[in-house]
Amino acid sequence: MSEVTHTLCKKMYFFPGNGKGKLVAPPRDLSSMLEDMRWKKSKFGSVNTLSIQPEVLIPRAYQKELAQPAMDGLNCIIYAPPNSGKTLVALMIAKNHLEKRCASTMTAATSGRGDDDVTELKTAATSLGNTVPKVLDDDDVTRLKTPVNTSSVTSCHTAPAVRDSNNVDEVTQLKAVVDTQSSKLPKVAFVTRRFALLQQTFKHFKKYMPLWSTGKRSGASNSNVPLSVLLRRKDIIIVVDNILKNSLESKDVSIMDFSLIIFDECHHCKADNDHPYNQIMSFYIEQKLKLGKTGAGKLPQIVGLTASPGGGKRPVAESVAHHILKLCANLDARRIVTVKDNLDELNQMKLEPIDQVCIEVEERENPFNDLLAAMMGEIESRIQVSTGSTKGTQEYMSFVEEKKKAFLEDDGPNTGDCLLCLEHLLEYNSAMEFCSSMRMEDGLKSLEDFYNEMERKKRQSGFGAMERRLLKLFKDNVPKLSSFASNERTPPKLKLLKEQVLTKQRKQEENSLPFRAMIFVKTKKAAEAMKRWINNATDLHQLNADVFMGIKSSEKGGMSPDTQTAILKKFESGETKVLISTSVGGEGIHESNCGMVVIYDHMFDDIYSIQSRGRARTTKSTIAVIGAANTTAKHEVNVLLEQLTKMAVASIQQIPSEQMLQIVEDFQREDAHRRKQKREMMEEQKKINRTDDVTLICKGLCGRRVCNLSDIRTIGSSYVNPDPDFASNFVLFRDHHNSQQRALGIKKIYCKVCEQDWGNTLKGYPCLKISAFYTEERGVKLSRKKWSKVPYSVKKLYADA
Repeated sequence: MSEVTHTLCKKMYFFPGNGKGKLVAPPRDLSSMLEDMRWKKSKFGSVNTLSIQPEVLIPRAYQKELAQPAMDGLNCIIYAPPNSGKTLVALMIAKNHLEKRCASTMTAATSGRGDDDVTELKTAATSLGNTVPKVLDDDDVTRLKTPVNTSSVTSCHTAPAVRDSNNVDEVTQLKAVVDTQSSKLPKVAFVTRRFALLQQTFKHFKKYMPLWSTGKRSGASNSNVPLSVLLRRKDIIIVVDNILKNSLESKDVSIMDFSLIIFDECHHCKADNDHPYNQIMSFYIEQKLKLGKTGAGKLPQIVGLTASPGGGKRPVAESVAHHILKLCANLDARRIVTVKDNLDELNQMKLEPIDQVCIEVEERENPFNDLLAAMMGEIESRIQVSTGSTKGTQEYMSFVEEKKKAFLEDDGPNTGDCLLCLEHLLEYNSAMEFCSSMRMEDGLKSLEDFYNEMERKKRQSGFGAMERRLLKLFKDNVPKLSSFASNERTPPKLKLLKEQVLTKQRKQEENSLPFRAMIFVKTKKAAEAMKRWINNATDLHQLNADVFMGIKSSEKGGMSPDTQTAILKKFESGETKVLISTSVGGEGIHESNCGMVVIYDHMFDDIYSIQSRGRARTTKSTIAVIGAANTTAKHEVNVLLEQLTKMAVASIQQIPSEQMLQIVEDFQREDAHRRKQKREMMEEQKKINRTDDVTLICKGLCGRRVCNLSDIRTIGSSYVNPDPDFASNFVLFRDHHNSQQRALGIKKIYCKVCEQDWGNTLKGYPCLKISAFYTEERGVKLSRKKWSKVPYSVKKLYADA
């Protein structure tokens, strides 16, 4: 393969640092190979050279200790605290892996050949490699514009050279030699969950491994180039988990195409869930069980990185140990690696917070929420439901969701009105929760936004009788709600937050240190409300707070990749001094000047608690937990789980390797058997079930029956309704909010009556997301999150699709 030869000849010039900032000479046999490759000419053409200055990575002793088992080829989980440089450990592992594999590949390709033949092979391979068509990713264009520094390190990765047509037959022979005599070409995947983490990791790999071709792929790129094409041209790909999962499911790539897969934040590969990490590893485990003992050396090496494997849901020693062993099985890990020999050095690097405070706040008198509760009671009486659950809580939300299911199954003449009332009850409940954490005016704004959107949607189709009554109920009470909000003093929780932030800022300024803080809240709405409060407060507005969200549709409160990048740059420069985020910011956001972390009115689990604290990056940092009366109790549970996790890991590390292998494989066989049973059951159901018997019902306020499942067709893994009558009668088309999607002619689609978001267009057809519909099957309404969970066979739109 041309890719093989190109990579063989360009890669072997960057060797591990000697710990003193210099490059170490390679082994003698490899060095002589390279000398041949650099200067000799052949009938295939001259070798063009390009000089590059890589930055030398000099690891600390504890990082070497963490990396060593993986560098020895062992599947393992690397468990180290936040700020310990796990990404740099991953760099060491990837670099060592590529160098070892390429050296063995070159040796295999040249074995048994004379010196002159070897020189001819290597030099021709370089010429051949330079003719391979290149698939550009986002950063290739930037690299082509960037000046290259010179040094003694030489690479054969050059601009394409013109190949003499007379040499075609000889080049074909060369390809055949490499194909038959070389071992598998190494390919590394670094898998992450977040776009921001992908960007940071990509920069690290480009900085420290410039002679290894690194590509990246996330859903935010909107690239139509298959992952397999990128993989052929790159040695390393930094990829978001869903992209790799989808590529494996569509068979665009195989798990066997990789020689090393590194999972960042690998604790997400936990027991019995449908997380993309688990789905990726299911391909690996199935291959492993299929190959048996013959699979040794054929499967990719698996390495996981985590600040905590987590303790599961129960703070009991046996349960925690079982949870961690299950994680090991899901990642095929034979060992959990922690620092033991260099603990003193690691402890010197750990940035333990100076101040840790956990503040509980008594709930205040809240006439605003009292009025909302009375309004909710009036709505409940209209549909004759009552509950013992306290309004404004998660328990009440669960009650409403259960009632929705009951009304859907009953499907009586008043079901539509009942579902409508329940939707409004959820909005009131959300506003009450919101008001408990933030201000009354934030709760009022939440309801005003909801009813303004309702009026906008109903402007053309008109209001139903129940909708008019609900709208009147709200508008009749707006004056009272506005009065309560305008006369409100600063809520106690926010007052305490302000005191903590200003105190920390003053201390930093007294010591001539920069001030940065991250505040973690429960919801996106709370983040936006917190930003408004800080930036409008007289004594806080100079902090110029901003919000950091995950990459999703802007209509769902998400952010574009460019916006994420711009916000992080402002936080780094100090233009923004306070960054507000939900749990998405807890994983891997690195800002060295961040000296304060506030967890506000929400307790994450033990893993997120550790990660959120890990965002504090200065030597004198502050961690503040501010919340309701049960905050301390939840915090203590997390502390207990952290302690039990450390004890369980130490115990698991004592298990003999053969016994650990047996435990891992027992779990894997059980899981594989369960997955097989589920697949077989699904296939049986698909054979029996008829799509004519299934109706799709809009989940929006209209509750309309829009089509039968038999009307749906597949294009690849997507589901469309190609019927033009469906598009004209049921679908509202709008320009896509994403400019790249608009440029591709893709539109957003909504219910024509209630404007429920149904998805996008694909090849001009409405492409429906099943989560926007109920499926009515034999008189029973069901809610499904994914098309893959629908137990029916759907026909293809194109016979060859």
